[in-house]
Amino acid sequence: MKVKINTLIISRVFEFVKYRLQLYRNTRIFSLRLVNKIKGKNTKPYKKSRLVIQGFNNEEKRSILTESPTIQRASQRLITSIALSLLRDRINLYLCNIT
Repeated sequence: MKVKINTLIISRVFEFVKYRLQLYRNTRIFSLRLVNKIKGKNTKPYKKSRLVIQGFNNEEKRSILTESPTIQRASQRLITSIALSLLRDRINLYLCNIT
């Protein structure tokens, strides 16, 4: 876990700052944790960890997808199949990827 956290710090995923009440009074602070799993159990097992941020108390979560971090294959096919008809009606599709 220490290696993973150090990698996230080096990659500037997050940084440590001293908390000052006057500066962060209206700032929403979320809890986070690392989830460790063993993947590839039927082939060659390997360790995988991911950073998970608490979102269930987020007042703005109506505008944030919280169910799944990746789009399902069925959704990809559906979007692809209707994309041309949407363009015909001058409706544009946009993709947003958060890294």
